[in-house]
Amino acid sequence: MKLEIVYYTKGRLCCPICKSDQIKLVFTKLDKIEWIIIAVDKGIIQLKNDCSKSDVNWVCKSCYGVGIIA
Repeated sequence: MKLEIVYYTKGRLCCPICKSDQIKLVFTKLDKIEWIIIAVDKGIIQLKNDCSKSDVNWVCKSCYGVGIIA
């Protein structure tokens, strides 16, 4: 069984494809949750339109674009 935790951002991130702020972050590794949430709140995180395998991913609720967090 795989555990996934979802964090809905509050407009601090925007999709690199359609520039929407309707982003959902999906966590599959629990040890990175705190770091990612702090980085989002400080604005020091970027979304990349890359479908390679990663522990943390994002999904745009407007255009359904996906990628990794850098």
